[in-house]
Amino acid sequence: MKKFLVYLLAVVLVAAMGFSVFYLVRDNETLSITNTSLYKEVGDQFSVGLNTKKLKSYTTIKLNEVGDLDSIEKLSENLNPSNGKVEAAFKATQGGTVRVNFQTNNSKFRNLYCDIIIGDGSSTHPYQISTAEQLYSIGREGSKYDLGSFYEIVTDLDCSTVNGGSGLWVPVEDAFTGKINGNGFTIKNLTFSAEAADSATALGLFTTVTGTIDNLVLDSVDIDITGTTGEYYVGSIAAFNKGTISRVNVQSVTVNSDNAAAVIGGVVAVNEKDVTLNKQDSGRIDRVSANVKFAYTDLSGSEPVVYGIKGSLVAGVVAKNIGGTVVNAYSVGEVTLEGDVPTTFAGIVNYNISLGIDSVDGYDYNDLGTMTEVKLSDGANIKNCYSARVCDFSGWDTSSVTTMEAMFFNFCYCDNSYCKSKDKATVDISSFDLGSVTTMYQMFQCDKPENGKEDCIETL
Repeated sequence: MKKFLVYLLAVVLVAAMGFSVFYLVRDNETLSITNTSLYKEVGDQFSVGLNTKKLKSYTTIKLNEVGDLDSIEKLSENLNPSNGKVEAAFKATQGGTVRVNFQTNNSKFRNLYCDIIIGDGSSTHPYQISTAEQLYSIGREGSKYDLGSFYEIVTDLDCSTVNGGSGLWVPVEDAFTGKINGNGFTIKNLTFSAEAADSATALGLFTTVTGTIDNLVLDSVDIDITGTTGEYYVGSIAAFNKGTISRVNVQSVTVNSDNAAAVIGGVVAVNEKDVTLNKQDSGRIDRVSANVKFAYTDLSGSEPVVYGIKGSLVAGVVAKNIGGTVVNAYSVGEVTLEGDVPTTFAGIVNYNISLGIDSVDGYDYNDLGTMTEVKLSDGANIKNCYSARVCDFSGWDTSSVTTMEAMFFNFCYCDNSYCKSKDKATVDISSFDLGSVTTMYQMFQCDKPENGKEDCIETL
């Protein structure tokens, strides 16, 4: 009897499970939204609908919209599945956020909604940049993306195929006055070429920034101005900054120059406070880092030959700072220098002056071997920065040099109050012929007399 009861119980359980499975898989209706969220721009037309399966004849569907209702215009709707797909068509009319909600009398699918985000380039509803081609089109003829709008980057961007597939980035001549929020995403494979830029003598992501560039990464950037003469201004982000560049990480950058007149910065060439803009944060570089390799590589022969970088002012972050502010910045990377050209190099900022000052006493910027960050002046503020670079002087001919003064003064960087020696710069001077040198002054120190001296350079 016990065995029979156990057998009967097992049969009942199997039958119950079978009926449960049948109930779950029988021809029940299913509904789902085609998109849970959409990004559109003003003028776009789009549809939002339902995916339906085995819809019952007694199922009812209603549609409502909540949010910035002026942002969309309903063009049509079909809520009767017997007449085709359940969907509604809209047109984006202005920036805003709207939720399109399909309500049904099926308790399992009571509310199915899609959030519509509409960008119009304003500060509250910025354009969303999801392709490198969109970024490249900013400010160009025929593009709706103008230089004064607000933008958000919403994914990593690969620029290797911009500009008709050439991958050569030619900056727009006019200033960028808007704002780009990179959201921490990476813009990679940027190539700046003087040859591609034709007559342009300023290279960078933008020629000039008077707005804001914030929170992004540049990676794998190649800058080549070989074969040029005269003044060129080169920076990864911009040639000239009169706005704000903050929270930017510039990494894996290679600068190739044989132009002794070039002004080259790892982030910007010239950072300048523009009093005419009436902006407190004009000419501000804040929380930036740069990993840049500076050299001149000759590719004309069968094998590449590396020479020293050529330029009138070269620096890891900013080549020339005119009344601007550089704070919380650091630079690393390699630099190759030679003694046959008057190249001046600095880890953070090279030429640093306050507004209204035409020159700084005591420094000759055309002096062979002078690599210095100029003494700070009122109005030109540099704080909390350091540089840890590897410098190769193997190509220098120093046999006839009699005076070496301030060659590495502030090479790693001293700010207003202390020397940042978290990471030491490495300078290889093993090849120097010092036989003719009679005077050496402030060669390997960060020097702040009021605060003492601290060694920031490791010499080889």
